[in-house]
Amino acid sequence: MRLLLTLCCSLLVAPPLWAADALAAARAVLSERWPDAQIGAPSEAPPACAGTVSAEAPGALRDGRAQLRLRCEASPGWTRFLSLPVQRPGEVLVLRRALARGEPLSAELLSIEPRDLARLPGGLLSRPEQAQGQLARRALAAGSLLSQDMLMAPLAIRRGDSVTLIGIAAGLEVRAVGEALADAAEGSRLKVRNRESRRVVEGLARSGGRVEIAP
Repeated sequence: MRLLLTLCCSLLVAPPLWAADALAAARAVLSERWPDAQIGAPSEAPPACAGTVSAEAPGALRDGRAQLRLRCEASPGWTRFLSLPVQRPGEVLVLRRALARGEPLSAELLSIEPRDLARLPGGLLSRPEQAQGQLARRALAAGSLLSQDMLMAPLAIRRGDSVTLIGIAAGLEVRAVGEALADAAEGSRLKVRNRESRRVVEGLARSGGRVEIAP
């Protein structure tokens, strides 16, 4: 009779959510953040939980690992920090040879190579068209993994160039001759000195040596 009573009572008690389920919750959060991720096992498994386990989305990956916060919603509950190894196979754009500051990038200078993105900083370029025709913002070594902050658009205007200032006054287009006081890429802001009035104004660099002055 005692054995039968024990068996009946055990069937009425909800089984605990074991460590494997907590790990599944952590992996679900990572897969939502990085669908291409290959997620490994932790070095130390979280404890069992008699309730549900919630996992907080991690920040950036660091050295191929993701840090998560797990919380057991039970009484008594627990909070644990879990580190999981992550791999993200992908491709990056690599510089074939060294470049000097201001040197343009062409297709023959670029190669696409496989890398584990989980061990690299974000923002790396992966397609040649993202870099072709742009200039090196600074000197770059051969083998550099390229990101947009290493590059800049070709200069539309150079310091000292004679430029055409274009502005709108009383609904009319007004033009004047000015001198560029800085280098500027297409669409970037620069200061220009009006050669007649000597007044310094700021505008947007455009192709053909034009500078648009905001009203």
